[in-house]
Amino acid sequence: MPYNHQQMAPYLYLGFLPVTVAQNRNQQGYRSNGVNYLFTNCDSNPNSYMAFYFNHNHHVALNYAGCCDSTLMHDWVTHGTAVPSSRYLPQEFYFFFELHMGGCGGYAIPPTIIHDVQGAALGLRFDYDNPCVPSPCQNGGSCYPNGGNQFICECSEGFTGTLCQNIA
Repeated sequence: MPYNHQQMAPYLYLGFLPVTVAQNRNQQGYRSNGVNYLFTNCDSNPNSYMAFYFNHNHHVALNYAGCCDSTLMHDWVTHGTAVPSSRYLPQEFYFFFELHMGGCGGYAIPPTIIHDVQGAALGLRFDYDNPCVPSPCQNGGSCYPNGGNQFICECSEGFTGTLCQNIA
């Protein structure tokens, strides 16, 4: 059960592992931008989850006293790729959250441990014909689907063109 469930409920709980996997004291973690961030589950604790709180009464979150700060809890933020501001979701999509990689992975809430993050939004990935796979954008440009088989390239600084193929 999420640590802040009593004072900040209701919440949406997203568990990552079945108990049978965590009981093995195996290697666990997550993947961000194609890089694996791993830890060894040292105590078979299956509490690997993310909880999103509605917190309609604006309660202050509780944190485990002196617990659980780790590089693993920061890497997904520090090594993530920011989306262009034109693709930001409206503020009402973001919620206070707690992230727990149980069994010695870490525990984090903003702003106590994750200082640069105020909230998180849940997105569910599904497969579809994506015109950006593999990316047609050149020179470090970012590809974004734009309906059907259409796409838009957002070019890195110093490049222009529909595929970012021209030096500015």
